[in-house]
Amino acid sequence: MGHRLMRGYSSWAFFLLMGSAAAQDDRAELITLNEQRAVIEAQFKAESERCAGRFFVNACLDDAKLRRSAGLKPLQDREAVLDANERRARAEAQRVRVAEREREFAAAEGRHRTEQLLAPQVAPAPPAAKAKAATPAKPGAQSPATTQQAKQALEREAAQRRQLQKADYLAEQEARQKAAERRQVLRDEKLKGKKQPIALPIPSAAEIEAASSAPPPIKR
Repeated sequence: MGHRLMRGYSSWAFFLLMGSAAAQDDRAELITLNEQRAVIEAQFKAESERCAGRFFVNACLDDAKLRRSAGLKPLQDREAVLDANERRARAEAQRVRVAEREREFAAAEGRHRTEQLLAPQVAPAPPAAKAKAATPAKPGAQSPATTQQAKQALEREAAQRRQLQKADYLAEQEARQKAAERRQVLRDEKLKGKKQPIALPIPSAAEIEAASSAPPPIKR
């Protein structure tokens, strides 16, 4: 049983090591994606400011939004993949932790049962002996206090296991909430990229007067 537990610990440690390395790579890639996003947003802001000084503002802004959306699309797709990887890694880590704790609990319970089976069995006392209240217990026999302590120890282990499972569940819920918030941010950014009507600049009085005094176009 000890060898099986050692193999279980080794596989768990190997999984945690590999999962930690993959998580570090994903975090590094997320930092790179955020830097690329900041560059695209800065370019879009600069292009929008240049468009404000042109006569065809709407067309200029539409072109800038298209370039911004085209640049953000691969970043958003990659972020979605990284979010899915993070959720799968958390779920797998939780599954491994729960399985390992269940194995530990089963091993402890098996040891307790083995000790009970190997303990010397006390033959039932004859009716005449039961009347003696001060009969000393034989060496090796389990007293009611010992049995109660063993029962309490098992109950404490079960309570600890339930607490750990609850903590894992809360961590998984938090991860899902963060992923949902990130998806909402992506949706908001997509909505910002949609076309919005922009008012044309109001012509000055001189421009209106020049337009009214211009000769009418020649009809062909």
